[in-house]
Amino acid sequence: MKSFLWMFILFLPFSTLSAQPSEINFLARGLSNMTLELVIKGQNIEKIKNHDHLKIRFPKKGQYELVFVLNEDSVQRLTIEIEGQMNDQYYIMRALDYSFKKVDSLEWKSKENKIDREVVYNYKASEFAPKPESNHSMLYIYPKGIAVNIMEVFLNDQKIGFVSSSEVLACKLYSEGRIKLVYVVGGSRSTEILEVKHGKPLYYVYSTQWGLKKESDSDWEYLINRKEPEQVDYEEDLTNPISEDTKVLREGQGTGFLVHSDGYIVTNYHVVQDASEIKIRGIQNDYNSIFEASVVQVDAYLDLALLKINSSLINFGEPPFKYRASAEVNQTEAVYALGYPIQSIMGDELKVTDGIISSKSGIKGSISNYQFSASVQGGNSGGPLIDQEGNLLGVISSGIRKDLADNANYARKTEFLKLFLNQSGIDFNYKAAADSEKEVSEIVKEYSKYIYIIEVK
Repeated sequence: MKSFLWMFILFLPFSTLSAQPSEINFLARGLSNMTLELVIKGQNIEKIKNHDHLKIRFPKKGQYELVFVLNEDSVQRLTIEIEGQMNDQYYIMRALDYSFKKVDSLEWKSKENKIDREVVYNYKASEFAPKPESNHSMLYIYPKGIAVNIMEVFLNDQKIGFVSSSEVLACKLYSEGRIKLVYVVGGSRSTEILEVKHGKPLYYVYSTQWGLKKESDSDWEYLINRKEPEQVDYEEDLTNPISEDTKVLREGQGTGFLVHSDGYIVTNYHVVQDASEIKIRGIQNDYNSIFEASVVQVDAYLDLALLKINSSLINFGEPPFKYRASAEVNQTEAVYALGYPIQSIMGDELKVTDGIISSKSGIKGSISNYQFSASVQGGNSGGPLIDQEGNLLGVISSGIRKDLADNANYARKTEFLKLFLNQSGIDFNYKAAADSEKEVSEIVKEYSKYIYIIEVK
């Protein structure tokens, strides 16, 4: 008998958000050795075999069309209506006549003893949403034939750098809109107005005959006989943006980590202070799904905040962190700062920097903080500081301005985190310090599932 390939294709619902997910249950019968494949928007999700229970959870109500492809000539469509929360439905899939029989919960329960394996898929529309556009643009300048002279380049009166003849100056810009470009060659100063848009590279070639001229993609490649250079000679500093209208992307974003399996997350108070909306990304390394969080408790003096995600869809797991008392910590110990610095620019992957415990006290001798030398940026706030065994030493909170002191950063000690959480009604499980045989890379990989991006408005 010719084998058939079964495939699901689900289309996005048109609906409003429901408080609880609805479950559509399928029991595969009569598949023999054939395999049923769940495909959503062209993505292969799961393979289903005979007597498997496929459970699809839909967080939104509305209409869904399921397409079952048996072979190129046989396609069956099933339209399912999700009317509201807990609108569970049950179907028996039969390979013999390629039919779908809708049954009630009582008939379904009578079939449960014939289920060999349960497969659960949580439908998330965000998985199939288009990727966001680039958050930057590239500017390339190629001075051609300026002999021994060099070209100095300024953007909105900020000096960007200089470039010699037949070299390429590659600039990464986060600002958008109209930007004034000033270039100086042999003492002669000229001005050009750029129209900068994210994701749209700009190519300019200079010659002594016509000055600076904008080129198309194809003309640029022909002129310099190569594509864009891989290196970046200048990257815009968002703490001192070229355009006054450019938002400093590190504002409104921080880091947090799980402290209780019920969805409690700790971060810095200054990360969520005066926020009207708080969103969490990165749970179990899923950066596409976004969850709203609320503030449970804050302590402005300790600069700590406790957040809570209220969702029954998430299995947070048990936080893996081991907590180490400050009395056991010594100066010069190796430490690692974990977090999402300037995430909008640097990306979603968890970042790790290393350093040492510089001091067991903070600013002006504060006993609640460590000073450490691992590099941190805006967005690291609220992330964990760990030792090389993976023990949690504190919550990263602040740093001294780099024009006053290099790599002078601070973390709130775990004793004060414990105090804050206990006062908030959270059972702080002060686990014994770990003496791990794992490499730091393994520890970070495990911890990354429990360290999240905090986005606020």
